[in-house]
Amino acid sequence: MEGKIRIAGTVGESIVDGPGFRYTLFVQGCPHGCPGCHNPQTHDFEGGQDIELDTLLKDMCRNPFIKGVTFSGGEPFCKAEPLYHLAVELKRKGKHLMAYSGYTFEQLLELSDPFVKKLLGQLDLLVDGPFIMAEKNIELRFRGSANQRVLDVPKSLEAWVADRVSTDQLGSLAVDWDVDCLKQMTSAFDAWISDERARNAFDMARTIVDKNMPQGTNPNAFNWRRAELYIATALLLANFLKREDNTDLNDYADLYNAVLPGCCTPPTESGVVQQAIPLTEANFEDAAKQTLSHILKDISRYRFVSQGEACPAENELEQIGVDGFLRMFDTDKAHKTQVPSVLFYKQTFARIFKAQCPYHCEDEKLLDKLLSAFGKGKLLNCCPVRDVSKDRFGDKSPVASVRLLVDRLDFLSEEKLEELKQAFQVKD
Repeated sequence: MEGKIRIAGTVGESIVDGPGFRYTLFVQGCPHGCPGCHNPQTHDFEGGQDIELDTLLKDMCRNPFIKGVTFSGGEPFCKAEPLYHLAVELKRKGKHLMAYSGYTFEQLLELSDPFVKKLLGQLDLLVDGPFIMAEKNIELRFRGSANQRVLDVPKSLEAWVADRVSTDQLGSLAVDWDVDCLKQMTSAFDAWISDERARNAFDMARTIVDKNMPQGTNPNAFNWRRAELYIATALLLANFLKREDNTDLNDYADLYNAVLPGCCTPPTESGVVQQAIPLTEANFEDAAKQTLSHILKDISRYRFVSQGEACPAENELEQIGVDGFLRMFDTDKAHKTQVPSVLFYKQTFARIFKAQCPYHCEDEKLLDKLLSAFGKGKLLNCCPVRDVSKDRFGDKSPVASVRLLVDRLDFLSEEKLEELKQAFQVKD
């Protein structure tokens, strides 16, 4: 296969760029320039390096455990012609193909480059649409923001209408093995690490991998001694890292980097501890939006309290299973204009925020400073503006509070906002 393509890089083993154990190709060049893009170094069309398509194809097919290939970037459809030729060969070898694009499916159909539709015709899945920071959601599988869709490409092309796929239909994030198999692999890995019974761990992993390997894989095509433990640890390292046994994880940094190459930000479902990014003033807005989305995920954790009704004491909250309260708020202190709000004890809010925040919150002084400004309506505009004297739990209580105005939580999904508002309507 002749031809070259300019790329930013590759990840030979990935569990975050689509279903299964995958190879990810990052092409160089992108016209979208989405604010907050995870790969800004791929935007410059003059950056990266040229590589032969034949070289890429051989590298993509080197590992027999690779289930599929993902085209990312950069914007893959700006390299539609070389990727199409590469996709044809990959399909002949039985690979599952997926691509990310900052264009929507509808926009791709309107592009004049004939190879765009040809490339689409080779794909199984497409994640379409630009990354939008305001809709960022770390709980989404294979996507960065809620506007992006996971599409069944063959069905979409057949109907000429985008056909969305539930990510729950896509199987596990790694190789599609059942839970019992994964539990056995966990035991094998734990035995090797904790008791140094390397031989038992290898033998156990050999049996499991051999039993569950994809049909048609040539057992002589891979280094079994290395592959067995590699696969077991790559998929199940999470179980070991999440133990609360005071293990110094730095001692296993080399192992961690070896078994998860390129997986810098594993999705929540993988169970892998994400690299800690410190909370700063610059990222607080993003942190607050993500954290509040988590905090308000379960409305049953919030008790409706009518005007004049006393709230349970803060030391009672854990026992009664409550995080905060749903309460109408007088915006003018004349009882003429009342809006729905979610009320927290300030210390409880700080504790929950720290526990749920996707950023590292070990700087207590900074966290207190940011949450104090947030609670007074000076950051993000989620809380009513008020001075310190009015920042109290109720009219007479000396306990500080944090009050979220529901109408200002416009970064939440429409479904969540409607659920919050319905909770007040039912009580009223």
